[in-house]
Amino acid sequence: MSQQVWFVAKDGAQLDGTYSAEQVAEMVRGQPGSAFMVWKDGMGSWAEPHAVAELSSLLAPPAPAAPAPEVAAPAAQTVGGRPSTEGLIKKAGFIRSLFDLRFDSFVTPKLITVLYVLGMIVVGLALLAMIVSGFGSIILGFRIHAWGFTLKGLLLLVLSPVIAIIYLALIRMWLELVVVLFKIKESLETMARGGSGPQGGD
Repeated sequence: MSQQVWFVAKDGAQLDGTYSAEQVAEMVRGQPGSAFMVWKDGMGSWAEPHAVAELSSLLAPPAPAAPAPEVAAPAAQTVGGRPSTEGLIKKAGFIRSLFDLRFDSFVTPKLITVLYVLGMIVVGLALLAMIVSGFGSIILGFRIHAWGFTLKGLLLLVLSPVIAIIYLALIRMWLELVVVLFKIKESLETMARGGSGPQGGD
C-alpha cells in the first residue's frame, strides 16, 4: 500500500489524519455524492482527486469487458429433440428419403417440379393427338362427304387448346395444394420451435 501522505477534505471540512492513494480512491468511489479535495506536501493548493495524476489513474473506470464471441447457430434445429424436417430435407438425398420409415424426410416436395413437367408433357402430347385427330376427321369428312366428321374435326381443333389449358390448370392447382400443405407444416414447426423455450410460472 502507498505511504499515507494525502490530506483529505470532504464537503469543505478536512478529515483527521492522512490517507494513502488507494484509501483516497476508495473513499471517493464509495461516496460519489460528496465533494472531495486532496492535498499533500509539495502541492501549491488543494485539488480535486480526479485532477491529480496519481489519483486519477486509480479513479478511472475499469475498461469495459470484451464482448462475448458469437456462437454459430447449429446447422439444423431440433423439434422435441429430433432433427427438424427442413434440416433433414437439406441433408438427406432422394434415395435416403425413400427408405425413411419414420417419414421425417419427405420425397414429395423434391418431386413437385418433376411431376409438373411430366404433367405438361402429357398435356402437350394429348393436345397434339387431338389436333392430329381433328385434322384427320376433317380430311375424312371431305373424302367421304360426311360433314359430321368435318364438324367433329373442327370442334377438336377449336376446343383442344381450351381442354389442354383446363387440364394443365387442374394439375397445377393440385400440385400447389400439396405445396401449401407442406408449407403449413413447416410454419407450424417454426411456431413450435419459437414457443418451445422455457416459460415462467405464475
